[in-house]
Amino acid sequence: MMTGELPFTAMNEVELFRKITKCKVDFPSYLQKDAEDLLRKLLIKRKKRIGCGSDGSTEIRRHDFFKSIDWDVLYRKEMEAPWKPDFSPDNDLSDVSTRVDGSILDTPLKKLPNEVNEKFKGF
Repeated sequence: MMTGELPFTAMNEVELFRKITKCKVDFPSYLQKDAEDLLRKLLIKRKKRIGCGSDGSTEIRRHDFFKSIDWDVLYRKEMEAPWKPDFSPDNDLSDVSTRVDGSILDTPLKKLPNEVNEKFKGF
């Protein structure tokens, strides 16, 4: 999710499912209110969940969290990305961690440029 953490964790599936159905999700205080509201609405049971009504995904796109997005411009691919990764040749795996047996591990995070960090300040 937006926090980089799962909403529920447990040592086994039974405990995980119990937490999902019975426990409240706690959000960190640094999360913006509109982001928290969107996440809460996405975690509601299916019939009442945002995006599951007659308006479908339009309801999600209208949420305050996305108010700065012009969906028509995005759809036409005319929106400039706030950050573009620096790509090396297609076969470059220098940023991919591997195990001794050669299988791929999760890619470690790289330090982002300052202008990208500024966009997420306080997030």
